Amino acid sequence: MLFSATKQPLNAFAVKLLYGIGVLCLLAVLLSIGFDTPYFLALPVLAVGVMAVFSELKYLYFLLVASLPLSIDLDFGGMGLAFPSEGLMILLSACFFLLLLVKTNIARQKFWRQPIFYLLILHWLWILFAAIMSQNWEISFKFLIAKTWFLVPFGFMTALYVKNDEHFKPLLWGLLLATVLVDMQALLRQMALNFDFEFVNKSVTPFFANHVDYATFQVLIFPYALLLRSSFKKNSLARLFIDASMLIMVLAIALSYTRAAYVALAIIPVAIWLIKNKLIPAVLLLVSVGAVVGVLYLSTNNRFVDYAPNYDTTLHHKNFSDHLEATIELTDMSAMERVYRWIAGFRMSAVYPLHGFGPATFASYYKSYTSSMFETYVSDNEEQSTVHLYYLLVLLEQGVPGFLIFMALIFAGLLYAQKAYHRKNISSGQQKLLLAATVSLMIMCVVLLVGDLVEADALGPFLFMSLAIIARIERELA
Repeated sequence: MLFSATKQPLNAFAVKLLYGIGVLCLLAVLLSIGFDTPYFLALPVLAVGVMAVFSELKYLYFLLVASLPLSIDLDFGGMGLAFPSEGLMILLSACFFLLLLVKTNIARQKFWRQPIFYLLILHWLWILFAAIMSQNWEISFKFLIAKTWFLVPFGFMTALYVKNDEHFKPLLWGLLLATVLVDMQALLRQMALNFDFEFVNKSVTPFFANHVDYATFQVLIFPYALLLRSSFKKNSLARLFIDASMLIMVLAIALSYTRAAYVALAIIPVAIWLIKNKLIPAVLLLVSVGAVVGVLYLSTNNRFVDYAPNYDTTLHHKNFSDHLEATIELTDMSAMERVYRWIAGFRMSAVYPLHGFGPATFASYYKSYTSSMFETYVSDNEEQSTVHLYYLLVLLEQGVPGFLIFMALIFAGLLYAQKAYHRKNISSGQQKLLLAATVSLMIMCVVLLVGDLVEADALGPFLFMSLAIIARIERELA
């Protein structure tokens, strides 16, 4: 039973079992927080073990997705892991490789020959090469291992178990319910703190590291919530519940005070319009040219120096309206700290253009490449955060080839998605699921301009899930 890979949708018992374990995970997390001990987290582990023995592997995969917003960071022998999500990722990764050995026909499925999967494997192989050439082997190989257990369940098992919207519905229900539970407790805590901008991070922990991750998660799953909503008739109980849940999600985004999430939410209708009007290639060309021109302009004659901030007036603002005003005037500390690190990142990218400094090494080496003119009050970087521009992070840590492979992966996902969406033989369910995955991928592309969210345990999975869904549907239609 463990290695069953049937295409049948979940039966009623499996759905109840999935939701039951999801509730058990939430209960275990709440008890662990309330009693300040991690031992209660053993409860869902035992439940997962029972499920692994008596049920199908795909149910564990569905449970993993539902656990993403409910996981909390714990220290396991000096290595931080999100529990239970990363524990499930490790388990599923091991099971997937065993599955390929036990059921050899799985590896011969035609959808694995879709170019996106080749690029995913090439992406992993280049990270391996960059880790071998790294300035810090220990850090880079830890990154490689974690990348593996992200990629396998979300990149490959998604393609194996999700063929159309009917296969995806149980997963979406679990994800939506878990998200709403987290949102409601966060909003209640914000209410107790008078919705103060200064304490927003306090309200979203321990399930999310900060308000940016919390808000971005809501936006990434929003297209999937729209997909689920479209599956039910107007005024039906299920649709009314989904509408209420989406309203809670919008409220959570609004009260997260996250500028990037506001922009990402606003582009959803734009993204849908671009896909339906076959404009993805034009947008990719425009963005590519704009990025090259922008970098050349700022680097020529050191024009970026003209935008250097005033150290004494570039501050963190406790009021959100002041925060927005400072952003527009380029006097906001978080915005200028990003520029401070971007300058270091571009300088670092020229040092080892072939293989980069090595995965996860930016924080260890960037200080000597910064410009003091852009320094801010938080430039000591006690939390060891990275460059806050993922495309640049890939360039400086994995070199030019690693950057080109990653960009090829993104471009391939978007271009194949548009191609598949307009095929005549696509079903309504496939088209809806494809649209949701593509919009979520486009949102991820936008937020990566201001963050390094692919490595966040609750956010990075959506990149690989979206790519896998696109690749599976496109190959099914070819």
